[in-house]
Amino acid sequence: MFFCCSTKKKKPAMRPQIEVHTSNQSTNNTMNLSTDRSNNFNEEIKRFIKNKGDKTIDDERQLIKKLVQLSDQTHLINQIWSMKYTDYLQNNGPKPGPIDNKELIQKLKDNVAEEGRDYDCIPELVWNFVVEIYTGGPVVLKPEEQLIQSLRVFPSPSLHSIKDSYTNFKELKSQDLQIVGLRNQKYFCYINSLLQCWMGIGVMNNYIFNLPITESQQYLWSFLTLIQKVQQTQFAHSISASKLIQLLTKTFSGYQMHDSQEVMLFLLEKFKSEMQKKAYIRDQAPSQAQESYIQYCRNNNNFVDELFFGQLTSSIQCKYCNSESNQHDPFYDMSLPVDGKTFMSQTITLNDCLKLFFKDDIIETWSCGQCNKKNNKIKRKTKISHTPNILILHLKRFRQYPQKMKVNEPVTIQQELDISSYCFQDVKDTKYKLIAMILHSGSIDQGHYVAVVNRKDKNQKESFYLFDDEEVQILHQSCLNKIDSVYILFYHKV
Repeated sequence: MFFCCSTKKKKPAMRPQIEVHTSNQSTNNTMNLSTDRSNNFNEEIKRFIKNKGDKTIDDERQLIKKLVQLSDQTHLINQIWSMKYTDYLQNNGPKPGPIDNKELIQKLKDNVAEEGRDYDCIPELVWNFVVEIYTGGPVVLKPEEQLIQSLRVFPSPSLHSIKDSYTNFKELKSQDLQIVGLRNQKYFCYINSLLQCWMGIGVMNNYIFNLPITESQQYLWSFLTLIQKVQQTQFAHSISASKLIQLLTKTFSGYQMHDSQEVMLFLLEKFKSEMQKKAYIRDQAPSQAQESYIQYCRNNNNFVDELFFGQLTSSIQCKYCNSESNQHDPFYDMSLPVDGKTFMSQTITLNDCLKLFFKDDIIETWSCGQCNKKNNKIKRKTKISHTPNILILHLKRFRQYPQKMKVNEPVTIQQELDISSYCFQDVKDTKYKLIAMILHSGSIDQGHYVAVVNRKDKNQKESFYLFDDEEVQILHQSCLNKIDSVYILFYHKV
């Protein structure tokens, strides 16, 4: 749980509704994960369970550390059990018994559960592992996980199929907004910083202004209302994004600080679903699903995909028949690892984080679909096969499990970025320019978000501005070069 450093902690009056799966069965059969990387760790979990009699607490600790680094927090677990397990791993305390989420479910139904006090958020792979080892349950999911997964897991078309689906960034029309601050009455700096970054993306503003939006499209309408208010402001130093915040507090408690990246993906999915004319059919053959998605792109005026859609392709080549297996994974942002111990130099650059993200994986065992032979310790290479018009890079600074912590290593940013070395050779548009970033200061329990955005003044002069809720000031280049607490970066194609 995050608390804003600039406000006092208040008694919660509203909490998110949690989706609860009340089956008492364990998740022995739920390890159905979408990527080769997840499958690889799934296999490692199965090997651990099969040989758990020979495994030590140190082996378990190392496996948990791996799973936490590669997964998002999607499942909820009873805080008391979580503390016992953390004590067991870190201090060799007593081994915890079965997981019991029944009391947590009741608290969630009564709307009195609080993250960090009653429950912790953990990755799916961690949940799958601990419920196999320690048994218990039931499964409890975060509500926004269903929305966020739809951004990341839909079957994607091949590179050659989507090349003509989206407009070149240089051909997109842009509309600049007036520069104003956003008032923060509670814990909304995580929302304000995101909105300031988006209002600095002129092509996004232009799309919103020109879409036929109605009040029934609540999230789009609220964002449109905000940017209309910005344009109509005459002398106000700051305004409030009240309508959009009121909607968001139905899911994200208004008395807690949340994560800007989490809210960003949530809103993108809401925007996308409100523009969607046809439901996307998922339960069909892969080739049909690809054609369905291509048709969906053509039939929907979808600025979310137009601006933010990118695609990663992972490749494995069989050692015996040389056939190549490719997996296509869509993304709206890329979550880059930040770990000072991994890098040789004391200064970490954004390119260092990208290199670590695209480092070849070693797959322990993989069966070729052509010759059916098993390959051991085979390399899997991942590269970008479709570059988004707006590239969003998220630095993984927050860890929730098994110990809550913030990764504070400074990361040097680059205002101009060339990602050609991480793309396939036939991908041409690989150069980007920085337009906005979200910074986070403080700890994981008490922090504050601000935005730095490249904006034009009334005379069309470009400068980077610091948006700290209602306070706005120009940042000189010397100050910009010293920024090292970046959390999310937004780049556009040049």
